Amino acid sequence: MAESPDGHARPTHPLTLDPLTVDPTLAAFQSGEAVYRGDGFQPGGDPAARPGGTSGFRALAAARAGTQAAMARLVRRAAGAADRVSVPLGDEHLLLTCAGMPCAVPLAQLREVLPALPATTALPYSPPWLLGVFPLRTELVALVDPVPVLCERPPADDESTGRLAAVLVAGDGEECLGLAVAGVGDIAVVRAGEIVRDASGLGGGVRSTYVAGWYAPPGGRPAVILDLPRLVADLLRELTEESADG
Repeated sequence: MAESPDGHARPTHPLTLDPLTVDPTLAAFQSGEAVYRGDGFQPGGDPAARPGGTSGFRALAAARAGTQAAMARLVRRAAGAADRVSVPLGDEHLLLTCAGMPCAVPLAQLREVLPALPATTALPYSPPWLLGVFPLRTELVALVDPVPVLCERPPADDESTGRLAAVLVAGDGEECLGLAVAGVGDIAVVRAGEIVRDASGLGGGVRSTYVAGWYAPPGGRPAVILDLPRLVADLLRELTEESADG
């Protein structure tokens, strides 16, 4: 027993609720300032988010008046709950529709995404897939329909200008380009095991040059993972050559 400043004897058991002797980690877990995540107690969290939800909180309450063995059981239970929670490991990809097929682009390769087509100014003597230029803050960016360059056989009835709905912006400075696509969807965490390198049998009309792989989620439709840097570089080169010829 230990004596407190007010002269009263207080127990010194590590699981006691006495504010002078309570384990600081346990106190943080009780108050919601910490949560167990499998490798230790981390800041933040609420009772519902703790291991086992409110049942874990009740187990903690029981351990408060228990023994060291009760605390050990609680920690083992928390660690077991954390181990059962699967944390997605992989690279984030933006899912989109282009050339009439599902595609995916690594988020790290995108500068930004515009949810609608901007107003553009047409340029004379430009290829039909150059839709014009538009201002993006302090820059003037070319907007292109990538399908004629991206696909070996562009679908005849696919993306006309009226069906394009969003813009992927990639690159910086003079190498910045806007790519118009039919639409953008969710962000998927693509794991290494979900990427198929051999595209045989998967179909699709995208030139192999621009295929970085196929995202094949379990039970889902495969999506072409585009090699966006190479596609942007080739589109810019085509524009430069067209300008020189003109």
